[in-house]
Amino acid sequence: MLSLSTAFNIKKHTDGKKLVEDILSMGFYAAELNVEVERDMLPQILSQVKQEKIKISSIHNFCPKLKHFGSGRSVFSAYRLSSLNNEERNKAIELTKRTINLADEFGAQAVVIHAGEVETQVRGQELFRYVRDFGKTKIYSIYKDIFFKERKKKYKPYLTAAIRSLEEISEYAAKLKIKIGIENRFYYNEIPGFEEIGVILTHFKGGNVYYWHDTGHAQIFQHLEFVSSHEEYLKRYADKMIGIHLHDVKGFSDHRAPGTGIVDFKMIKQYLSEKTIKVVEAHSKSSETQVRKSVAFLENIGIR
Repeated sequence: MLSLSTAFNIKKHTDGKKLVEDILSMGFYAAELNVEVERDMLPQILSQVKQEKIKISSIHNFCPKLKHFGSGRSVFSAYRLSSLNNEERNKAIELTKRTINLADEFGAQAVVIHAGEVETQVRGQELFRYVRDFGKTKIYSIYKDIFFKERKKKYKPYLTAAIRSLEEISEYAAKLKIKIGIENRFYYNEIPGFEEIGVILTHFKGGNVYYWHDTGHAQIFQHLEFVSSHEEYLKRYADKMIGIHLHDVKGFSDHRAPGTGIVDFKMIKQYLSEKTIKVVEAHSKSSETQVRKSVAFLENIGIR
Protein backbone atom coordinates (compact mmCIF):
# COMPACT_ATOMS: atom_id res chain seq x y z
CA MET A 1 0.00 0.00 0.00
CA LEU A 2 1.32 3.43 -0.96
CA SER A 3 1.51 5.98 1.83
CA LEU A 4 1.72 9.78 1.54
CA SER A 5 3.96 11.83 3.79
CA THR A 6 2.17 14.68 5.51
CA ALA A 7 5.13 16.79 4.35
CA PHE A 8 3.06 17.38 1.20
CA ASN A 9 0.05 19.07 2.73
CA ILE A 10 0.88 19.83 6.37
CA LYS A 11 1.24 23.56 5.72
CA LYS A 12 -2.34 23.69 4.38
CA HIS A 13 -3.98 22.39 7.54
CA THR A 14 -4.33 23.07 11.24
CA ASP A 15 -7.02 20.41 11.70
CA GLY A 16 -5.93 16.76 11.80
CA LYS A 17 -9.23 15.43 10.46
CA LYS A 18 -9.04 17.68 7.39
CA LEU A 19 -5.42 16.71 6.87
CA VAL A 20 -6.45 13.06 6.72
CA GLU A 21 -9.43 13.77 4.46
CA ASP A 22 -7.13 15.62 2.07
CA ILE A 23 -4.76 12.62 1.91
CA LEU A 24 -7.66 10.24 1.29
CA SER A 25 -9.00 12.46 -1.50
CA MET A 26 -5.70 12.06 -3.37
CA GLY A 27 -6.00 8.28 -3.53
CA PHE A 28 -3.95 7.26 -0.49
CA TYR A 29 -5.16 5.13 2.39
CA ALA A 30 -2.06 5.44 4.55
CA ALA A 31 0.18 8.29 5.69
CA GLU A 32 3.58 8.95 7.20
CA LEU A 33 3.51 11.60 9.90
CA ASN A 34 6.36 14.04 9.28
CA VAL A 35 8.25 16.34 11.65
CA GLU A 36 5.88 19.27 11.10
CA VAL A 37 2.74 17.65 12.50
CA GLU A 38 1.57 19.76 15.42
CA ARG A 39 0.77 18.14 18.78
CA ASP A 40 -2.78 19.56 18.70
CA MET A 41 -3.49 17.67 15.47
CA LEU A 42 -2.58 14.25 16.83
CA PRO A 43 -5.86 13.41 18.67
CA GLN A 44 -7.85 14.21 15.53
CA ILE A 45 -5.57 12.03 13.38
CA LEU A 46 -5.69 9.22 15.95
CA SER A 47 -9.48 9.34 15.86
CA GLN A 48 -9.38 8.73 12.09
CA VAL A 49 -6.98 5.83 12.63
CA LYS A 50 -9.24 4.24 15.25
CA GLN A 51 -12.18 4.58 12.87
CA GLU A 52 -10.04 2.71 10.31
CA LYS A 53 -10.29 5.54 7.80
CA ILE A 54 -6.52 5.69 7.42
CA LYS A 55 -3.42 3.80 8.49
CA ILE A 56 -0.19 5.34 9.70
CA SER A 57 2.65 3.47 7.99
CA SER A 58 5.54 5.24 9.67
CA ILE A 59 6.54 8.33 11.62
CA HIS A 60 9.48 10.60 10.90
CA ASN A 61 11.60 11.58 13.89
CA PHE A 62 11.10 14.00 15.65
CA CYS A 63 7.31 14.09 15.87
CA PRO A 64 5.25 15.98 16.96
CA LYS A 65 6.77 19.26 15.77
CA LEU A 66 9.37 20.71 18.10
CA LYS A 67 8.86 24.26 19.30
CA HIS A 68 12.23 24.92 20.91
CA PHE A 69 15.73 24.22 19.61
CA GLY A 70 19.08 25.95 19.38
CA SER A 71 20.12 28.81 17.14
CA GLY A 72 21.02 27.70 13.64
CA ARG A 73 18.96 24.51 13.92
CA SER A 74 15.58 23.58 12.47
CA VAL A 75 12.85 21.03 13.13
CA PHE A 76 14.72 18.74 10.71
CA SER A 77 17.97 18.76 12.70
CA ALA A 78 17.00 20.16 16.08
CA TYR A 79 19.03 17.70 18.18
CA ARG A 80 21.71 15.31 16.94
CA LEU A 81 22.03 11.69 17.92
CA SER A 82 25.69 11.99 16.91
CA SER A 83 26.47 14.97 19.14
CA LEU A 84 29.66 14.86 21.21
CA ASN A 85 27.79 16.93 23.77
CA ASN A 86 26.08 14.38 26.03
CA GLU A 87 23.34 16.80 27.05
CA GLU A 88 22.30 17.31 23.43
CA ARG A 89 22.66 13.62 22.59
CA ASN A 90 20.51 12.60 25.55
CA LYS A 91 17.88 15.13 24.52
CA ALA A 92 17.86 13.64 21.02
CA ILE A 93 17.41 10.16 22.49
CA GLU A 94 14.59 11.35 24.76
CA LEU A 95 12.73 12.96 21.85
CA THR A 96 13.24 9.89 19.67
CA LYS A 97 11.70 7.71 22.38
CA ARG A 98 8.73 10.08 22.36
CA THR A 99 8.36 9.50 18.60
CA ILE A 100 8.59 5.73 19.17
CA ASN A 101 5.79 5.97 21.74
CA LEU A 102 3.72 7.82 19.15
CA ALA A 103 4.41 5.10 16.57
CA ASP A 104 3.18 2.50 19.05
CA GLU A 105 0.02 4.49 19.81
CA PHE A 106 -0.78 5.05 16.12
CA GLY A 107 0.01 1.50 15.01
CA ALA A 108 2.93 2.53 12.79
CA GLN A 109 5.49 -0.09 11.81
CA ALA A 110 8.59 2.09 11.82
CA VAL A 111 10.25 5.34 12.84
CA VAL A 112 12.47 7.04 10.25
CA ILE A 113 15.63 8.51 11.76
CA HIS A 114 18.29 11.03 10.75
CA ALA A 115 21.35 9.69 12.58
CA GLY A 116 23.23 12.99 12.88
CA GLU A 117 26.20 14.63 11.22
CA VAL A 118 29.93 15.18 11.34
CA GLU A 119 30.81 18.72 12.36
CA THR A 120 33.04 20.08 9.60
CA GLN A 121 34.31 23.53 8.70
CA VAL A 122 33.24 23.00 5.11
CA ARG A 123 29.46 22.55 5.19
CA GLY A 124 27.46 20.17 3.05
CA GLN A 125 24.88 22.90 2.44
CA GLU A 126 27.57 25.23 1.10
CA LEU A 127 28.95 22.63 -1.29
CA PHE A 128 25.45 21.80 -2.52
CA ARG A 129 24.56 25.45 -3.13
CA TYR A 130 27.80 26.00 -5.03
CA VAL A 131 27.32 23.12 -7.47
CA ARG A 132 23.63 23.97 -7.89
CA ASP A 133 24.44 27.58 -8.80
CA PHE A 134 27.71 27.16 -10.72
CA GLY A 135 27.95 23.51 -11.77
CA LYS A 136 30.81 21.03 -11.51
CA THR A 137 33.65 23.46 -12.04
CA LYS A 138 37.33 22.92 -11.21
CA ILE A 139 36.73 24.91 -8.02
CA TYR A 140 33.95 22.46 -7.10
CA SER A 141 36.33 19.52 -7.51
CA ILE A 142 38.90 21.19 -5.24
CA TYR A 143 36.23 22.18 -2.72
CA LYS A 144 34.80 18.64 -2.70
CA ASP A 145 38.25 17.08 -2.19
CA ILE A 146 38.94 19.32 0.82
CA PHE A 147 35.51 18.47 2.23
CA PHE A 148 35.99 14.72 1.78
CA LYS A 149 39.37 14.78 3.52
CA GLU A 150 38.05 16.80 6.47
CA ARG A 151 35.05 14.51 6.97
CA LYS A 152 37.21 11.38 6.73
CA LYS A 153 39.53 12.79 9.40
CA LYS A 154 36.74 13.73 11.82
CA TYR A 155 33.91 11.22 11.37
CA LYS A 156 34.78 8.43 13.84
CA PRO A 157 33.71 9.97 17.19
CA TYR A 158 30.45 11.24 15.64
CA LEU A 159 29.60 7.84 14.16
CA THR A 160 30.47 6.19 17.48
CA ALA A 161 28.16 8.63 19.32
CA ALA A 162 25.37 7.94 16.82
CA ILE A 163 25.70 4.19 17.31
CA ARG A 164 25.66 4.61 21.10
CA SER A 165 22.42 6.60 20.78
CA LEU A 166 20.91 4.00 18.47
CA GLU A 167 21.74 1.22 20.92
CA GLU A 168 19.52 2.82 23.54
CA ILE A 169 16.85 3.72 20.99
CA SER A 170 16.85 0.24 19.45
CA GLU A 171 16.43 -1.44 22.82
CA TYR A 172 13.54 0.88 23.70
CA ALA A 173 11.82 0.40 20.33
CA ALA A 174 12.20 -3.38 20.44
CA LYS A 175 10.05 -3.56 23.58
CA LEU A 176 7.23 -1.90 21.61
CA LYS A 177 7.94 -3.93 18.43
CA ILE A 178 8.75 -0.77 16.47
CA LYS A 179 11.36 -0.92 13.70
CA ILE A 180 13.99 1.79 13.24
CA GLY A 181 14.79 2.97 9.70
CA ILE A 182 18.12 4.75 9.19
CA GLU A 183 17.74 7.11 6.23
CA ASN A 184 20.44 7.86 3.65
CA ARG A 185 21.09 11.57 3.82
CA PHE A 186 21.15 14.65 1.58
CA TYR A 187 24.33 16.48 2.66
CA TYR A 188 27.71 14.77 2.63
CA ASN A 189 28.63 15.69 6.22
CA GLU A 190 25.48 13.99 7.50
CA ILE A 191 25.46 10.50 9.00
CA PRO A 192 25.30 7.92 7.62
CA GLY A 193 27.60 8.16 4.61
CA PHE A 194 27.36 5.35 2.07
CA GLU A 195 29.79 2.97 3.81
CA GLU A 196 28.56 4.01 7.27
CA ILE A 197 25.12 2.57 6.47
CA GLY A 198 26.82 -0.82 6.36
CA VAL A 199 28.70 -0.17 9.61
CA ILE A 200 25.44 0.62 11.42
CA LEU A 201 23.52 -2.31 9.94
CA THR A 202 26.32 -4.74 10.80
CA HIS A 203 26.43 -3.43 14.37
CA PHE A 204 22.70 -4.09 14.78
CA LYS A 205 22.58 -7.30 12.72
CA GLY A 206 19.61 -9.43 13.71
CA GLY A 207 17.98 -6.54 15.58
CA ASN A 208 15.31 -4.00 14.77
CA VAL A 209 17.51 -1.40 13.00
CA TYR A 210 17.07 -1.33 9.21
CA TYR A 211 17.93 0.76 6.17
CA TRP A 212 15.46 3.38 4.91
CA HIS A 213 16.08 4.38 1.30
CA ASP A 214 15.37 7.89 0.03
CA THR A 215 15.22 8.04 -3.77
CA GLY A 216 15.80 11.80 -4.06
CA HIS A 217 18.80 11.82 -1.73
CA ALA A 218 20.42 8.90 -3.57
CA GLN A 219 19.84 10.56 -6.94
CA ILE A 220 21.34 13.85 -5.76
CA PHE A 221 24.38 11.97 -4.40
CA GLN A 222 24.84 10.51 -7.89
CA HIS A 223 24.59 13.99 -9.46
CA LEU A 224 27.19 15.32 -7.04
CA GLU A 225 29.48 12.33 -7.77
CA PHE A 226 29.45 11.22 -4.14
CA VAL A 227 28.41 7.70 -5.29
CA SER A 228 28.84 6.02 -8.66
CA SER A 229 25.11 5.48 -9.10
CA HIS A 230 21.78 5.65 -7.31
CA GLU A 231 21.44 1.89 -7.68
CA GLU A 232 24.57 1.24 -5.60
CA TYR A 233 22.55 1.91 -2.43
CA LEU A 234 19.96 -0.69 -3.38
CA LYS A 235 22.46 -3.28 -4.57
CA ARG A 236 24.25 -3.05 -1.24
CA TYR A 237 21.43 -2.55 1.26
CA ALA A 238 18.07 -3.62 -0.22
CA ASP A 239 18.09 -6.88 1.73
CA LYS A 240 18.12 -4.83 4.95
CA MET A 241 15.63 -2.17 3.79
CA ILE A 242 12.45 -1.63 5.79
CA GLY A 243 11.05 1.35 3.86
CA ILE A 244 11.49 3.88 1.10
CA HIS A 245 10.74 7.53 0.45
CA LEU A 246 9.58 7.83 -3.15
CA HIS A 247 10.14 11.22 -4.75
CA ASP A 248 11.56 12.55 -7.98
CA VAL A 249 14.38 14.88 -8.96
CA LYS A 250 14.73 17.68 -11.52
CA GLY A 251 18.23 19.05 -11.71
CA PHE A 252 19.21 19.52 -8.08
CA SER A 253 15.63 19.81 -6.82
CA ASP A 254 14.15 16.75 -5.12
CA HIS A 255 10.93 15.97 -3.22
CA ARG A 256 8.95 16.16 -6.45
CA ALA A 257 6.05 13.83 -7.22
CA PRO A 258 7.19 10.51 -8.73
CA GLY A 259 6.93 10.61 -12.52
CA THR A 260 7.85 14.29 -12.89
CA GLY A 261 11.64 13.95 -12.98
CA ILE A 262 14.52 11.65 -13.89
CA VAL A 263 14.54 9.01 -11.13
CA ASP A 264 14.39 5.48 -12.58
CA PHE A 265 11.52 3.97 -10.61
CA LYS A 266 11.50 0.84 -12.79
CA MET A 267 15.02 0.12 -11.54
CA ILE A 268 13.91 0.77 -7.96
CA LYS A 269 10.93 -1.59 -8.30
CA GLN A 270 13.32 -4.54 -8.66
CA TYR A 271 14.52 -4.02 -5.08
CA LEU A 272 11.14 -3.65 -3.38
CA SER A 273 9.02 -6.34 -1.77
CA GLU A 274 5.42 -6.45 -0.63
CA LYS A 275 6.64 -5.79 2.92
CA THR A 276 8.60 -2.64 2.04
CA ILE A 277 6.94 0.47 3.50
CA LYS A 278 6.43 2.73 0.49
CA VAL A 279 5.95 6.45 1.18
CA VAL A 280 5.47 9.14 -1.46
CA GLU A 281 7.43 12.06 0.00
CA ALA A 282 6.54 14.86 -2.41
CA HIS A 283 6.62 18.38 -1.00
CA SER A 284 4.36 21.31 -1.83
CA LYS A 285 6.56 22.22 -4.83
CA SER A 286 4.51 19.51 -6.58
CA SER A 287 0.86 20.12 -7.39
CA GLU A 288 -2.03 18.10 -6.04
CA THR A 289 -2.68 16.86 -9.58
CA GLN A 290 0.91 15.64 -9.89
CA VAL A 291 0.67 13.79 -6.57
CA ARG A 292 -2.62 12.18 -7.61
CA LYS A 293 -1.05 11.07 -10.90
CA SER A 294 1.97 9.68 -9.07
CA VAL A 295 -0.23 6.95 -7.61
CA ALA A 296 -1.16 5.63 -11.07
CA PHE A 297 2.40 6.18 -12.31
CA LEU A 298 3.89 4.04 -9.54
CA GLU A 299 1.17 1.38 -9.69
CA ASN A 300 1.67 0.98 -13.45
CA ILE A 301 5.32 0.21 -12.73
CA GLY A 302 4.25 -2.28 -10.07
CA ILE A 303 5.03 -0.16 -7.01
CA ARG A 304 1.93 -0.37 -4.87
